[in-house]
Amino acid sequence: MLHQHPGELALTRRLIELCSFVPGAKVLDVGCGTGATMRYIHSVCRLETIGIDSSAERLNEARMCSPGLTFIQASGESLPFAPAMFDGVLAECSLSVMQDVGLALQEISRVLVPGGKMAITDLYLADSDSSAGYLNKKQQQTILRELGFTSLVWEDQSAFLREFVARYIMEHGSMEELWQCVVTSGKKIGYFLLVAEKKATKG
Repeated sequence: MLHQHPGELALTRRLIELCSFVPGAKVLDVGCGTGATMRYIHSVCRLETIGIDSSAERLNEARMCSPGLTFIQASGESLPFAPAMFDGVLAECSLSVMQDVGLALQEISRVLVPGGKMAITDLYLADSDSSAGYLNKKQQQTILRELGFTSLVWEDQSAFLREFVARYIMEHGSMEELWQCVVTSGKKIGYFLLVAEKKATKG
């Protein structure tokens, strides 16, 4: 299984900077894997963090590397948290591998406080139609508006995807495992960064 994502901590730093979290803010990492992002935002950014992942194997590794942090086995489509519990939610290359992206975004909205930030890096379609769990930019923006988010920043970061693929081939000699995770059906795939804010409740 893949344990990294395009851009790695360079894009994580970019997300955190754009979100402008205050020290001690509570942030959920959806699809935390082995906990690299969590270790960074806890130790360097001074944020309180909880991570979830569906893989028991990756979480066991995360707990061994970071015994002081909280890791929970759970699905992004069913977050085991109370409403309005987090100031921010990060999802780095995790939404596109979920069965129901719309439901996962609903769950993220539910657990965010009003004014909370959702920060995403992931694959997207440069073509017009959705496929294999990927959305194009227009479809993303439509879903965000429907869920009560205001899009603050959207950036194409496809250079990191190209770099990631090239490095993967050099390290493994093949794209077989990577290709199983990125089913494109001939469509043009890019990589994006998004920061959106949950609108404050009126009244």
